[in-house]
Amino acid sequence: MCPAARCPHPVALRVPRDRRTPPTPAEAAVIQETELQSLLAEFGPMAGLWPPVKGEPYPDFLMMRTDGPLVRLSEFAGKPLLIEPVGLPCAACQAWTGGRTKGGFQGVTPQADLPETDHYLGRHAETSIALGEFTYIQLLLYGMDGQNPPPLEEAVAWEEHFEQRERGIVALVADRRHINSTSHQLIPGFHVVDSDFRLAAWSSNRQDDDSMLRVVFPTLGRLLRDS
Repeated sequence: MCPAARCPHPVALRVPRDRRTPPTPAEAAVIQETELQSLLAEFGPMAGLWPPVKGEPYPDFLMMRTDGPLVRLSEFAGKPLLIEPVGLPCAACQAWTGGRTKGGFQGVTPQADLPETDHYLGRHAETSIALGEFTYIQLLLYGMDGQNPPPLEEAVAWEEHFEQRERGIVALVADRRHINSTSHQLIPGFHVVDSDFRLAAWSSNRQDDDSMLRVVFPTLGRLLRDS
């Protein structure tokens, strides 16, 4: 988590902005490791700051975009956020992201009984991603090995496979600070953050968290109606 009093302005990554000339895997690995060491030196580990706490400010991570500066999650504050912790090999995550229409990513079969997130948004929140009433953010926590953060080129391939940029979905790439048993338990699931940057509802694979259909998406709908 990035303490508000110590957060710097976004730092420019050395990633080409021309999507036709992405970094090579070797270049991407150097970028990720350089930025990670800078973050660890500045802010230290994240022990005790994760998972988020309902009713409290959401952890203000400084994370890597696939093609731009490092950004703080609080930069998206001001309207409700739908945040999805993602493991790339997660069959539910792939289904929600669009696996039925765009096919599975890197050989994974999306969970057959799950439609895209927009289906739930329409039925339970009376909105859609395209309306732009909220910001949909995927936190790409685990790469295809299921144990480590995704390499940058893998995150870019995920984003392009599911056409996330065109659909208005923000993909942020984790680093080793975010990898722990708690992160693993949060996948699959969704977090709803209100316009004041406080966690309003969340679902995960843990039985004691909020129901995705009965609580999480309806909470997003209520926040949008009240805004």
